[in-house]
Amino acid sequence: MLCETWSINDEAIELPGYTTFSNNRSVLHSAACVGSSGVAILLDGVILQEFKVDSVDLSYEGIVLVILRHHSCDTTIAFVCCYAPPEHSSRGSEADAVFEHFIQILYQYENVDDTFVW
Repeated sequence: MLCETWSINDEAIELPGYTTFSNNRSVLHSAACVGSSGVAILLDGVILQEFKVDSVDLSYEGIVLVILRHHSCDTTIAFVCCYAPPEHSSRGSEADAVFEHFIQILYQYENVDDTFVW
């Protein structure tokens, strides 16, 4: 899981053998020269041989959630990657909203077997 990828819009990190799920800022701050606060989850192809992607949530900038379900049983795993901007940054006022949405996601998917947060 990667925080602050500096990617924008649909840019994705590509690594051979991995599938990338990313959520990047769609609008840059006027003073930014590169993307900021993008997040990504890269899943190894070996994992995806055992698990299928059950759902992906990209509904909030700075948060990406991927739910995996094992092919032969009902075991589910949630991967959540979240980035909240520093308090004194140009987007620092957004930190509370990011955290609130992050908590909502955790409650929404509380019935998964394992949750990994970064």
